[in-house]
Amino acid sequence: MDKTIDITLAHSGLLFTISPFVLKFALRLVGASCAYFFCIAVYNAVFHPLAKYPGPFLARFTDLYAAYHAWKGDIHLDMWRCHEKYGKFVRYAPNRLNVNSTAGLKDIYTQGKNFRKSKNYSTMVHQALNTLTISDPKEHGRRRRVVSQGFSDSAMRNYETSMVTIVQRFCKRLLQTVEEEKDSASSNTWQPARNMSQWCKSYAQMLEN
Repeated sequence: MDKTIDITLAHSGLLFTISPFVLKFALRLVGASCAYFFCIAVYNAVFHPLAKYPGPFLARFTDLYAAYHAWKGDIHLDMWRCHEKYGKFVRYAPNRLNVNSTAGLKDIYTQGKNFRKSKNYSTMVHQALNTLTISDPKEHGRRRRVVSQGFSDSAMRNYETSMVTIVQRFCKRLLQTVEEEKDSASSNTWQPARNMSQWCKSYAQMLEN
């Protein structure tokens, strides 16, 4: 029959009994877990295919670095800071490489390239998928063919006359309000600032009509 070990928790006065077998198993489990995580850390830092790329130190070992900035709400700013510091290629997680270059944009996003969008795009889905958030290449290609018909060279030329007319109306109305306020105000004072957000909404409504 196995001997037991009495363990008293400090400051609590609680006494419980544990078998040496259970204690050895627990210690071995902790040791094996430490060894596993140590090996993973060494692999990510030295032998991983992305190990040669620079990036934040913690990002080499865990996704929690990116998760923290996503939770904080400044992940876009942190990515920009990282590219400013490390260059075009930044290792932003153990299995993630951020690319910020014109050549990289073409190589990754040109139709027919052997790249699949990250699962992170799914977090940007609101009610329905669109060409930005779809990760399935076949479905993306089908929708892209439909959308591209409205952005072909011939289609854009057909829009030109209407667009120029709307832009002229927008600018005319904006300048008209400036002249109206100039007549009613002193010439030595600044004119009130324009809320361009509201003006751009009006411009968008002109486009819809």
